[in-house]
Amino acid sequence: MGLWARFVTYGMSLLHIYDNQSPLPFPIHPSVHHDAEFTSSSPSPFPFGIAPANVYTDGFPTDNLCNGPLNRDKWCDNTSINTDYENVSLVPNTGKTNYYTLVVTSGNKFCGDGYCRETMLINEQYPGPLLRGSWGDWFEITVVNKLSNCNGTSFHWHGIRQWNTVWEDGVAGITECPIAPGTNQTYRWRATQYGTNADGIAGPLIIDGPSPLNYTIDKGPLILTDWYHQSAFGIYYQELMAAPPSTFAPNSVLINGQGNFTKVTPDGQSVFFACNTTDPNCSPDSASVFRTNINPSTPESGTFYKYRIINTAVTTHLTFWIDGHEFWVVSTDFVPIKPLKRTFLHVAIGQRYDIIIEAKTAQTLRKKWKGSPNFWIKIRRCDEYCLGDVCNDPKGCSFVECRQGILSYDQNSNAPPNRDSMTGKATPQNCADPDRSTLKPVVERNLTGLVDANMKFDYPYEVDRRPGTQNVTEVFGRAIDVDASNLENLRKNKGPIPPPGFNEPGEEDLPHIWDFGNSHRDAQNPNGSYNSFMIDWRNASLGLAFNGINSTLWNPRYVPVSLPKVDKWTVFAIASDWDASKNHGTEVGAAVPGSAHPIHLHGHDFAILAQSYTPFKYGATYGMDIINPARRDVVMLPANGFVVIGFKTDNPGTWLMHCHIAWHASAGLALQWVERPAEIPALIASQPGLKESFEDRCQKWRDWDAQKCEWETGSLAFQDDSGI
Repeated sequence: MGLWARFVTYGMSLLHIYDNQSPLPFPIHPSVHHDAEFTSSSPSPFPFGIAPANVYTDGFPTDNLCNGPLNRDKWCDNTSINTDYENVSLVPNTGKTNYYTLVVTSGNKFCGDGYCRETMLINEQYPGPLLRGSWGDWFEITVVNKLSNCNGTSFHWHGIRQWNTVWEDGVAGITECPIAPGTNQTYRWRATQYGTNADGIAGPLIIDGPSPLNYTIDKGPLILTDWYHQSAFGIYYQELMAAPPSTFAPNSVLINGQGNFTKVTPDGQSVFFACNTTDPNCSPDSASVFRTNINPSTPESGTFYKYRIINTAVTTHLTFWIDGHEFWVVSTDFVPIKPLKRTFLHVAIGQRYDIIIEAKTAQTLRKKWKGSPNFWIKIRRCDEYCLGDVCNDPKGCSFVECRQGILSYDQNSNAPPNRDSMTGKATPQNCADPDRSTLKPVVERNLTGLVDANMKFDYPYEVDRRPGTQNVTEVFGRAIDVDASNLENLRKNKGPIPPPGFNEPGEEDLPHIWDFGNSHRDAQNPNGSYNSFMIDWRNASLGLAFNGINSTLWNPRYVPVSLPKVDKWTVFAIASDWDASKNHGTEVGAAVPGSAHPIHLHGHDFAILAQSYTPFKYGATYGMDIINPARRDVVMLPANGFVVIGFKTDNPGTWLMHCHIAWHASAGLALQWVERPAEIPALIASQPGLKESFEDRCQKWRDWDAQKCEWETGSLAFQDDSGI
C-alpha cells in the first residue's frame, strides 16, 4: 500500500461528564452518519453514535484476479509470494495503466471529530480517493493545483521504490520543483512492489499482489492519523520556539477520517466531549465512532479478513488493537513477512502493516461473549494510558479515550460493546517497533560477505560533521585525501574529519553515521556540528545533477551524501544520542537526551542491521543482523539509542532520508543521498522530453514565486522551513 500527497493541515467548556461505573446517564449524540440514537446498559459509556460501515472497509472489492481464498500465495505470470520483487525482470508484465486525476483545493470545511475547521483536501474529501492497481501495473496520475492559499504542492508516493524513475518521487526541491497554483503535473511510475500505503492529507494506495497467508476477504485500509484544530503552520512556529511537548498533542485521532473530540479527566476515570457548543465551529453531530462489519466464521471453516493499517499521523506514534482478537501481521511497509501473531501493534508515523484476523463463530460469540456482536477497535498514543487504566508510573500518567472504532459481526446492531470496559490491552511503552528478529521477510536476503557481521565504528564517515557555513568551497573542500588503497590507514586516522559532500574514492566504503543529538562537540564546534537541511524549491537537486555533478552548484544546506559505487551495500548508523568520552582524541560534551524518531528512506527498502535502546558508543563494535534481517522503508530510531540500516546502491537518483515527524522534517532533520551520480545524466537523457518538461515546470514555479503573496514581508519569508 502506498502514500501520496505532500501537504498536511489540521484543523472549551465541559459539555457532559460521564461516570464510567454507571449506565449511560446522558443522551448519546447522534452521528451525522447515523440514523438513530441508541441507549445501552454498558458499564463503559460513550458519548457518540456509531457510524455506519466505512466506505474504505465495507463494500471494498477483493481482487481475485490472480488468486483466491485458498491460494493467496500465487499471482499472475507464474509469480508468487516467493518471487524476488526487487529483481524487476521478474515483476509481472501486466501492460495495464491505471489513470487518476487528483485536484488539490483549499478553504474546505472538514468536521471529522466534531470540530469544524478549514482544510486543504484532495478531490474535496478526506481521506482522498483510493488509488488501486496490481503488481506490475503502471500508474498515471495527474495532479491539479487549485490551492488559493499561496501554496505550491507535490505528491510523494510514499514507499514506492521508483526504480529508475527518480523524477516521479514527488519531493519538491529534491526530485522536482513544486507544482505552482493554477498548473498541473502528471506522474507516471510502475508498481514493482505490492502492498499498502497513505500519508498526510492524502488517500490510500493499494497495489494488489500475493499474500503469505490465505484470507477470505480484503477489507481495505484503516487509515490512522492524529488531528489538530490549529493549523500546521502555527504548530510549526511553536516547534521553532521550543514550546513544551504538550503543545504538540493532537486534539483527537481519526480512523478513515472519522473520530471524536474528547478529553479525559486527570484521574483517568471519566470522559467528556470537549467542544464548546457555543463555538460556531463545534458540530457534535459530526463526531462519530468508526465502524467496519464482518461475518462470523462457520464451524466447518474459518473466515479470514485482511485489513491494511496505515499511520499517516503528523507527530503521533499510535498503538492499535481490537478487543478480544489476535491477528497475524503479514507485511511490514512494502515487505511481505512470514506471518507473525500479535495482540497489538505500535505503528510509527509512516509505517504500514497488513494484518489478517480470523472471525469468531456465532457459537463462540454466544458462549464466550454473551451474544454481543460488537468489539472495540482501540487506538492511543503509544506512551499514554487508556481511560480506566491503573497508573503505575510514579511520575504520573496521561490518559486518553482509546475507543475509536467498532468491529461488528452484525451490521444491524448499534449497541456499543459491553466488554473490557475502556482499559488498554497494551501497556504504554517506548513506542518500540516489534522485535526485529520476528519480522522475517518471505523473500530472504543473506548479506554474508556484503556487510561485516561485526562492524567497528572507529572511523565512520560522519555526515553531520559539517561546518556551520554557507561557504561552498569550505564545505566541499577536502580535509584529507582518500582512496581505496589506504582505507585501513583512514580507519586508524585520528586527524580531522572530512566534511560531507561528494566523497573521495574509498569514503563510500566506510560505515556512515548521522548523529541527531548535537552532542558530538569539540573545540571547533562547541555547540555541536549539526547543520540542518534546507533546500531551494526553485533549484531542485535532481536538476543540478542533469549535467553531471559539480559540487560548486550545491548549497551545503542540501546535505548531499554521494554514493558513487554500483550495487554496493551502504551501512548507515543513526544515533539520537552519542555516548563517547573521546572522539578522535577530542573530549566531547555530555549526551543530549533524544526522542524516538521514525526514519524514512526514499527509493529503497533497507535492512535493519541493528537497533538499540542504549546510546551509540563511538569506536565500539556492534553485531549486525546479516541473515535475512528485517526490511522496510520506515524504522523507529529509539529514544536515546541508535539504529543501523543497510541498503544496496541499485537505484540512481537523488533520494531523501528524513525523520517522519512533520515538525522535525520541517526543521531540517533530513539529508539526501546522491546515488550513482555519474549515471544520472544518461538516465535523464534516456527519457525523451524529460529534461525539458522538468525545467519548464521549474520555470513556472520561479515565475510564480517571483510574485509576492499577500502575507510575504521582509520579516516573513516565503520559505521559512526546510522545504520538505
